[in-house]
Amino acid sequence: MGRYFYHKEDDKLFIRMQGRMKYTSSVGFDLFIADVVTDDVGSILVDLQQVDYIDSTNLGLIAKLAEFLNSRGRPPLMILSTREEINEVLSSLGFDQMCTILGTAAEDMDYDTVPVKTGSEKQLMTMMIDAHKRLVAMSEDNASVFKDVVELMEQDLGGQGT
Repeated sequence: MGRYFYHKEDDKLFIRMQGRMKYTSSVGFDLFIADVVTDDVGSILVDLQQVDYIDSTNLGLIAKLAEFLNSRGRPPLMILSTREEINEVLSSLGFDQMCTILGTAAEDMDYDTVPVKTGSEKQLMTMMIDAHKRLVAMSEDNASVFKDVVELMEQDLGGQGT
């Protein structure tokens, strides 16, 4: 199971992901983003050095962070990744076009754990749809990959009595 950690220092936010980052553990991270990523955040670094696997929902949440900074004219999101297979995924989805990808290790600091929270199935599905729409918006190639996924999830959500 994946875990999320953070450290906030002045207007800088550092996020560390660790383990197998799957959608099943990402509701708490999405809620964390909504609570902590406010206008007083000037820069964000996401550390993926300890990630063994990352799914598209978590990548969409990282895209959400990048969009936040971009929409406020802040420096691009920095992603720290020393794993070649993760870097290939980031590049194939266009993260290298909107973020700064760093390949060197960061200094160690004290991180707090992002609280683990679970949501309803509807909250989970809504978060997943939003995350995938953010990936679709990043590039035309992503649109062809994720468009059908988004449509199926939206149909499924619609069938749940929204």
